[in-house]
Amino acid sequence: MLVDCVRSLYEDRGIGEMLPVILDKLGRFMNADRSYVFMLRDGKLYNEYEWCAEGVESQMDTLQGLPLEFIDRCLKSLTGRNVWC
Repeated sequence: MLVDCVRSLYEDRGIGEMLPVILDKLGRFMNADRSYVFMLRDGKLYNEYEWCAEGVESQMDTLQGLPLEFIDRCLKSLTGRNVWC
């Protein structure tokens, strides 16, 4: 999966076009509801790219300008100590 994603990045379509493709691949591979790419600007996190499984509602509009502490919440989710990131 990782090699396939890296291969996609080497295509000449640009990162902005390829990130949604990679999020789709990763989300499906991990059997996830959604996958995100957050950007850090001015000390806040912004959801710049998002993939959602069929029937899953996008959170892109609500995940904007988040404090850095949001990462702690996500890390706990990934280690099984929290339900949602």
